[in-house]
Amino acid sequence: MAKMGIAMQDTVSRLEQELQIRQRTVLFLVAEYVSRNPAERPKIIAFLEELLPDMDEAAAVIGREILYDLRGNQLK
Repeated sequence: MAKMGIAMQDTVSRLEQELQIRQRTVLFLVAEYVSRNPAERPKIIAFLEELLPDMDEAAAVIGREILYDLRGNQLK
């Protein structure tokens, strides 16, 4: 029984790590996209504002930094 609990915790931990990596990848791609398509800035800002509340804290920090830069360093 205890081994099954540990295995489940390991699986959950791996899934959380994968989610963090994917969230950070999305943020990186968003930042790259907006740097190449500045006209899309308002849409990207809206996307990030919607996405941030559902992110883990580490990815959200990165997202907030990108959002801050996109807004021209003016906090909302």
